[in-house]
Amino acid sequence: PHAGRRGAAWAAWSLVASVSLASLLTAPAVHRHAALRMPCASLAGLCAGLYFEGTFLPPSAYLWAIAGGSCAIATALAASVPYMTSKTSPYYQALFTIYVALLPVTYMIQPSLLRHVRANYRHEAIAAHRVGLLGL
Repeated sequence: PHAGRRGAAWAAWSLVASVSLASLLTAPAVHRHAALRMPCASLAGLCAGLYFEGTFLPPSAYLWAIAGGSCAIATALAASVPYMTSKTSPYYQALFTIYVALLPVTYMIQPSLLRHVRANYRHEAIAAHRVGLLGL
């Protein structure tokens, strides 16, 4: 993990924000209205993704944006599945397609982010970070 970096406390605050937003989803006013439920779920997922990325992934804005977006999309989908109708189904299918397309992009971009790692350790570093991405 990259917890030894300076400024790693922001990742812990991301976890706190994620838990707070996720608990807000149980409030009846947010739970009943899609206009409130979707952004709240997406922000909770984004904060959870930022916690995971700040703790386990190498520092890279591109990788964090892709992985954070993937977490936000996944939580928006999970929060909306019980309320899906035939009218909204094509939108969710498109969102799911974007989510599935983002996963291989993170695998493709990751080796280029580890160029600063020595060549004899690069294979181990890539394997370790891919395991972290798989956990994401």
